[in-house]
Amino acid sequence: MRGQEGVHAMPFKKTKADSKVFIGRTSELLFFIQHILKPEDPTYHIISISGQGGVGKSTLLSRFIDEMHGGDFKDYCLTAQVNERQTTPANIMEKFAEQLSLKGDFERALGQYKDTLRRVQSEREAAREALLRQATTDVAGSLAKTVPVMGGVLETVAESTIGYIWEELHSRQRLKDAERLEDPIGDLTRNFVKELNQAADSSVTVGFNRIRRQRRVVLFFDTFEQLVAEAAPWLLDYFLEADISSNIVLVVAGREAIDRSTPDDPKRWLRYHDENEIHLISLERFTQDETRAYLAERGITDPTQVNTYWQLSRGLPLYLGLLTSNAQGAIDLTKDVVDNFLRWIPKQEQVKQRLALDAACFSRPFHQDDLAAFSYVLEQERSQLYLWLTGQPFVRSSPQDGRYIYHELAQDLFCRYLYQRSPDDYYATRRALTEYYQRLLNKKVEAEGKDVYESAQWLELTLALAYQLFLLADKESHLQAIEQILTAYSHVGKAGEIVRLLHDFAQGNVYSHVSVRMQQSAGQLLTYMELQYSEDEGAPQGFRSAVQYLLEQVANERSFSTELVASLYNQRGNAYQQLNQYQQALADYDQAITLNPKVAGYYGNRGNTYRMLHEDFERVIAGRKPPDSIDADLYHRRGDAYQCLVEDYEQAIADYGQAIRLEPTADRYHNRAIAHDILEQYEQAIADYNQAEALDPNDAHLYVNRGNAHMALEQYEQAIADYSQAIRLEPTANRYHNRAVTHFMLEQYEQMPSRILCKGTVVKELL
Repeated sequence: MRGQEGVHAMPFKKTKADSKVFIGRTSELLFFIQHILKPEDPTYHIISISGQGGVGKSTLLSRFIDEMHGGDFKDYCLTAQVNERQTTPANIMEKFAEQLSLKGDFERALGQYKDTLRRVQSEREAAREALLRQATTDVAGSLAKTVPVMGGVLETVAESTIGYIWEELHSRQRLKDAERLEDPIGDLTRNFVKELNQAADSSVTVGFNRIRRQRRVVLFFDTFEQLVAEAAPWLLDYFLEADISSNIVLVVAGREAIDRSTPDDPKRWLRYHDENEIHLISLERFTQDETRAYLAERGITDPTQVNTYWQLSRGLPLYLGLLTSNAQGAIDLTKDVVDNFLRWIPKQEQVKQRLALDAACFSRPFHQDDLAAFSYVLEQERSQLYLWLTGQPFVRSSPQDGRYIYHELAQDLFCRYLYQRSPDDYYATRRALTEYYQRLLNKKVEAEGKDVYESAQWLELTLALAYQLFLLADKESHLQAIEQILTAYSHVGKAGEIVRLLHDFAQGNVYSHVSVRMQQSAGQLLTYMELQYSEDEGAPQGFRSAVQYLLEQVANERSFSTELVASLYNQRGNAYQQLNQYQQALADYDQAITLNPKVAGYYGNRGNTYRMLHEDFERVIAGRKPPDSIDADLYHRRGDAYQCLVEDYEQAIADYGQAIRLEPTADRYHNRAIAHDILEQYEQAIADYNQAEALDPNDAHLYVNRGNAHMALEQYEQAIADYSQAIRLEPTANRYHNRAVTHFMLEQYEQMPSRILCKGTVVKELL
């Protein structure tokens, strides 16, 4: 709840805190029971468990959950858990609500939130399609406002299209502003807390004595170091600022304590320390005595053997679990932990040895069906092998969906062991998983069509595939990895899952062999995403460099998506535009349009650049004397700006003339001819078209435009010749139509297609 005059009250109402610190796993469990589960009012409301990988954080969470589901507490305790797979506040709340069966206001708010996102995307797509249809409309027999800067892609464009294109430039910013104003996460959080409080404040009958107790709701955050970028700000800015029931407890497990999750502003957690809301649990490696006690529980008491386990495990619980998974036989102190684990598996069960290593290479949580990725796992043996594998101490399950994943430290150990033992086997496993995830992804896309991009499963599969591709060393896999990431980014934006994957690869945090090239590509992709919309002063230059790197990798590769390459050219054009390097921006927009002429936004970006250039040209040219010192391209570009944006055709003709005098080219004659056309100076236009033809006789658009000029002068034979040449170079329906209309004007009806002749006859009779 909020206090008076801006002073925030604590979100939980509680009894006086007990500051006793407990040490050891048994003590931690006792603490949880005595201070969280049993009291009418929990002693603490935020439990932070921290420690290095393999120290037992996830295991301790599982013990807490098992205790809550036990006989004394199951009637009034509710649990829900999230982990690294929930990467946004909306995902976190949705997963909690699903496990707690919150079906009221939050479910409706979440549905509205998702509908809004889909509607915004749908409206943008519809607007772009409408814009494209408008931009490509060719009114037969008329000379609409001609736009030479289209690079020959469009012969004519209706004047109203300029407004549509200009409007498109502002749509993205308006959407971003709207999202900020609507505060969707704030609305979702309010509805989530409301229902969470209702669940926590309800009472139930407990035990044989029929005692009434209020619910105890514990929300568990595992692998918090993977969630921290999104989860910590959400907790501080939204969740903990709400009026939360005192029956709700947060348990957060991560590499660092929760009060160190905001290094830029660690004081934000200070108020919760001051009010004794937070209890910190730091898990350490086992001491030698604790290791001895751990081993005694497993029947290992021989001093020599105990000492060997101690030296091999270094007191890390995960290593102890690996080493004691089968305590029969001797341990070789010279061998590493994985090798010693594999030694416990009988030699005749080689499939188990191989599966233990290969399954560590999964890049998403797995279930029994996923063992089909490995051809040596027979279908009739899949169930038995799955039960064996998931029973190993290094494999942990998710209570959310029942799938399994290796502990991150075990994944590191097993993958490194596989690579060091046989790089060929390692890469064969990666290729098998690549093919498997690709099959699953193709199947999902075929089944769901465009709707698949709204699916969390699609994103998970896409990133699982990208992960495997990043770890393969060949060039084709390198390109495919980049393509998968850019595809995911184009559909879901800078999702937390994408950022985390790239960060891990770029920083070398992936638990396997990563090539330098892949690491560099991941870093550039991450920079590309982080700087695209950044308002920092140096962002445009850094963004341009990242796009430049990506284009160098993919632009000349035929196998790479043309649409994605076009998008990269467009993005580099945006960077150049922000850097006021307009010529480079225009060249990139031209290339984007050439590769993918169906994206209206590319034309809008190019038109916007010409608008900026108009003032820039004026400043530059005014400061250069004499005119000969100005390069031809500058005059040419200013001529384009005068013609398309200012509609000063006389000045455009003068600038094109200066450009031609300095360096005559076909496109300069062509553009000046268009300006003459617009001013109905058809003779001058035809003269320029003739000069352009001499320099470039293979431009079909030139013949269409010259044919139009001949038509305006009623020079029908010349018009027919031009339309025919355009058809020979590049046949289109409109060009046949224009030639047919010209034949009609000459009453050459036998030269016209039958359907045109029918219409023409009607026209003649009306005349």
